[in-house]
Amino acid sequence: MTEKQIDQFEKTFAQIISVYEEFTNLSKKSPDGQVNKFKLSFVNTIINEANTILMKESIPFADFQGFDIDSLPSNSDIIFIYSQYLNSFQKIIRDNTRYGLWLIDGTKSDKPIFKSYGDK
Repeated sequence: MTEKQIDQFEKTFAQIISVYEEFTNLSKKSPDGQVNKFKLSFVNTIINEANTILMKESIPFADFQGFDIDSLPSNSDIIFIYSQYLNSFQKIIRDNTRYGLWLIDGTKSDKPIFKSYGDK
């Protein structure tokens, strides 16, 4: 990975974590509650960016491009999909870091991994 790819990866991964945590909280109260179109547009934007970063070989579901805006998913649907993206992003971290530092173009750097990656 290049430094620019790492920066984009970290931004998108932080967004995935945030959405996952938010919908986990919503799902505890109302697992079958429907997501509104406003939130769904952001959910899909992040999925689109994640698919670009992960490329075909790492996308959790090869033919999944986002949720249908006309058939609103539930809170638990969002959690289900986002948990798969978390796993894919965590694999990239494992494959591209050593001793808490990113590998840039395959070489250990002095760029530390983002601090709040915690396993989900």
